[in-house]
Amino acid sequence: MNTNNQGHQAEKPPRSEDISSQGESQDYGHSRVHQDPRVKPGALSQSTTLKTESDSASVTDPSSSPTTHGSPEPQDHGTSSNQPYVAIKVLVSNSASGLIIGRSGQTISELQAKSHARIKLSQGGDYYPGTSDRICLVQGALSCVKVAIELVLAKLYELQSLQQVSTQVTEQSADNEPSQQVIQPPPVFIIRVLMPSACCGMVIGRGGSNIKELKEKSRVSFIQLSPKEHEVLVGHGATLSTNERIMTITGPTFATCTSCVRSILDDFSTNLEISRYVNMTTNYGRMLQSSHSSYVAVVPPPPPGYY
Repeated sequence: MNTNNQGHQAEKPPRSEDISSQGESQDYGHSRVHQDPRVKPGALSQSTTLKTESDSASVTDPSSSPTTHGSPEPQDHGTSSNQPYVAIKVLVSNSASGLIIGRSGQTISELQAKSHARIKLSQGGDYYPGTSDRICLVQGALSCVKVAIELVLAKLYELQSLQQVSTQVTEQSADNEPSQQVIQPPPVFIIRVLMPSACCGMVIGRGGSNIKELKEKSRVSFIQLSPKEHEVLVGHGATLSTNERIMTITGPTFATCTSCVRSILDDFSTNLEISRYVNMTTNYGRMLQSSHSSYVAVVPPPPPGYY
């Protein structure tokens, strides 16, 4: 009798800890998250905080985070491991350097964390020969450098926009009219890229065909390379070359200039042998000190509107 009752006795529902142990586990990076089988697939929203064995990881919707000037999303290390390693240098003013570095280096650390690329600026007072601009070197996997250089250029764009506001306020004050600080995009966006001399022929192309195609493809207004003789430092009858030429890119918008730089990086990645910088640092003072002479760099001045 007791046996029959036990046969018809309803099974006890499993305890919550039994359910948790029976549920399937999924990997999120290096942690394992136990999923309750009673929860339907997809029921977890992207804003849900998932508790892991080691720590808690918050999964958020990337589209909800604010972006500046269409800043790209950070790249994953896994997607860049097989990509070519590239580097690019841009000239930045002291004011722009401050925006890139930030207080106690906080901003540049954030830019590197977002892009997974290395960003380095020359020391204050260490200018590119013949200019009053500091050097910003960005290097890493191709996709990471594309993200990083766009973040850096966004800082330059921000500065040029602020300079435009300052100019407008000054003009309004001169007319004794009430001034309103309204941030507007600059009429043009100007950047200066240091190009390895060896790759300039590839960039220009026969009869200027490549540089013309680059201009039309990116829709920039103006691309100019400094003449060859401007890369030579002259003094006391001696010469010293930086093995670099300055490319000035002028575009109507931020997007056109960044598109142009991305195309240049693509060319670098497919022609690595001629696209490497002879000087892979931001320091040019050592070149002058090692020469035991005083040199004067002949470099064209920056175009009007460049900050």
